[in-house]
Amino acid sequence: MLIKDLTGERFGRLVVIGDSNQRTKQGQVIWKCICDCGNYSLVSSSNLRGTKTMSCGCYAKEKAKSTNNARTKDYNLDLARKRKKTDFKENTSLSGISEKKMLSTNKSGVRGVYWDKSRKRWVAKIEFQGVSQTLGYFIDKKNAINARKEAEEKYFKPILDKYKKTDSAGKQNQSTNDK
Repeated sequence: MLIKDLTGERFGRLVVIGDSNQRTKQGQVIWKCICDCGNYSLVSSSNLRGTKTMSCGCYAKEKAKSTNNARTKDYNLDLARKRKKTDFKENTSLSGISEKKMLSTNKSGVRGVYWDKSRKRWVAKIEFQGVSQTLGYFIDKKNAINARKEAEEKYFKPILDKYKKTDSAGKQNQSTNDK
């Protein structure tokens, strides 16, 4: 059987540089190729000709990464726009700090308190105005919960009270002006 030499031919991002001296179980030549990204790969004749293999794998990785990044970026932009319109004050989402929702994986029953397996301790954390702060590592879960509650009082309560008053006053002033 006569084998067509594919050396020098381009298939997608791959350029055949020679016969690898290996064969598939069906007897097809496995070609040594160089990809545009610089990686080498071994590809059978049928995969090259059938356009099944068009790169060393870099194209699929790039495509997946850009698709995921675009989706994540779009989602985050939409979320930020919605929040900014409604409740972003002083670099803080008012609904985010007042919500009582927790992740389904939460074992402590309190937002910002979780078990650290490596330290074998309960961890209390808080995020406020874009800054995450570890409040401490605790043997007793109650102490971690108390630390989180104290931090919420210190950081969350003043800003929630401030903007609750402003919103109430704003609504009152508006209804007074309408009369």
